[in-house]
Amino acid sequence: MTQVTIFSKPDCCLCGTARMIVGRLRTRFTFEVHEVDIGKDAVLQKLYAEAIPVILVNSEEACRGRIEERQIRRLLEKAGPPSCR
Repeated sequence: MTQVTIFSKPDCCLCGTARMIVGRLRTRFTFEVHEVDIGKDAVLQKLYAEAIPVILVNSEEACRGRIEERQIRRLLEKAGPPSCR
């Protein structure tokens, strides 16, 4: 199954927008969402502190900072056909 990972942190308004967009895409595509709080991992915090949210589709980076719904959708389409919902 396709996996979407959101690297985020609490109280991040851009991260909230990312969650909303990913949620909206779930009405068209079937995928699992895994959200990672970078504040709980020093390495991730160092890597992504200034870049969140970072969204991966099957480990391929879709976007960071500025959410590009079109790019996320493109990677989801590449991963598999839309769901039949």
